[in-house]
Amino acid sequence: EADPELELIGEGHSLFDHKRTGRPVLRGGNDPYLPNERIESNDWRLTLPIPNRAFNDVLFNLQPEDQNPGYEQ
Repeated sequence: EADPELELIGEGHSLFDHKRTGRPVLRGGNDPYLPNERIESNDWRLTLPIPNRAFNDVLFNLQPEDQNPGYEQ
């Protein structure tokens, strides 16, 4: 039987691989949110939002329109 800790190595990091290589994300039929969906690597849902605290920091000088597409400030 596999060690449960070893099975989690690398979990949650594939997003960056998909973005870097341009491969789509293929959701399985048992996915509770997007079953059997293909999400292209340039889809806005694969780009993380800029944290709100960055908008409050004067060093960044961010405006609401600087937020990544698909996310509201």
